[in-house]
Amino acid sequence: MRRVLPLAMLLLTLSVFSFPTIFNRIVPPANAVSASFSFASSGDMGSLTVSTSVNSLNRLVTASPNFFLGLGDFSNDPSVTGNTWCSQFKSSFNGIQILPGDHDTGGHNSAPFGETHSYERYVNGCPLTLGVPIVCGPVSGACYGKEYYFDYPATNPFARFIFASPKIYNITGVCTSSPNCSSQTGQPCTDQYGCWPYGSGDIHYNWISNSIDGARATGIKWVIVATHKLCISASDATCSMGLGFFNMLVQKKVDLIIQAHDNAYERSKQIALNSPAGCASIKTDSNGYALYNSGCVV
Repeated sequence: MRRVLPLAMLLLTLSVFSFPTIFNRIVPPANAVSASFSFASSGDMGSLTVSTSVNSLNRLVTASPNFFLGLGDFSNDPSVTGNTWCSQFKSSFNGIQILPGDHDTGGHNSAPFGETHSYERYVNGCPLTLGVPIVCGPVSGACYGKEYYFDYPATNPFARFIFASPKIYNITGVCTSSPNCSSQTGQPCTDQYGCWPYGSGDIHYNWISNSIDGARATGIKWVIVATHKLCISASDATCSMGLGFFNMLVQKKVDLIIQAHDNAYERSKQIALNSPAGCASIKTDSNGYALYNSGCVV
């Protein structure tokens, strides 16, 4: 079992600049109209009753971003379920949007992992707050908190936030008995176990791919993809999100990929697939760890 570390918050500001035309010439940049907003994100936070998590939440309040993206593994305490955790968080900072981690859905095979088993309590307790429409992935029932995207700001949006949930067991709540709903107990990542593998060409993979392409086609400048599980790690995590899915995001030149799961603050170098430089794709070793390749670094 990995130790839960204090929340490490990523705070980002996205901006666009528009240059209006007058008499068929470009207005100098000094007179350009700009728009920007800031957001923060993190996962693996732990119970908000412990001092480290409280301190991190207080720093979020001080930073005062437009909104916060919760990337899963919220409580890690079976006694602090989603409705309680969300109430604690929102009493300090209301603007949280979420996706699930494996500790939130009951996707482990033993009690020491410390998890809750009803992700719907998080979905109900931490509803969308932004006042923007969401577009659903191929999800039966409500998609918020599972697989969806929204464009932001509501007027003249210039960023698309796409939320994916690769290889999170019991995301749909179909597993009624623990622990037999986990890769650790041999269950495959299939709909039967509420798990979406995002394998090349499957409906979830294709929906993410099309959502990226759709943003580019409509002129949205920033494309951000958020997942709980990850691929590149400076700590101890394997490419648990799926290598093919990660390579697709890199191949499509997603502007920002934000992830959790590793219980650490990490930031990769900018990467791109580049066959002449020896990087036709990101690769893993025999144990599933992503391999460093200098040809993939921009």
